[in-house]
Amino acid sequence: MSELDEYRALAQQELRANAPLVFRHSGTFRYVQNGRERLYPCEFSVKDPQRVGRTAIAAAEAFARTLEGASYTDVRLLTVHPDHKRPPKGAVLVEPWDGGRLEVMEWSQPSDFTGQAVGTCVLRR
Repeated sequence: MSELDEYRALAQQELRANAPLVFRHSGTFRYVQNGRERLYPCEFSVKDPQRVGRTAIAAAEAFARTLEGASYTDVRLLTVHPDHKRPPKGAVLVEPWDGGRLEVMEWSQPSDFTGQAVGTCVLRR
């Protein structure tokens, strides 16, 4: 095992150990395809790009331009507990989120270090 592999394992171990702090919410995402419903219960974190920084705001603005009727203020960033399955694109959080409906629109490439991917979601009110 290389030194990098050891660091990756340590990072993933720390992420799991701190999961209650990092993934403070739990809920179920619902995905329907060809009339078949699948549920994705998970622990997760949702961030507003406005609170993350200028780069995140710029990315959210660019993403929102691709969606009809959405503004960058409707974009949220989703991360899911590493031991839970990520809901696919098109999945919707069953429970209301911040006065609206949280829908997964896209997933980033997983980090080569932590294995975490960031989901770009839209909050539809």
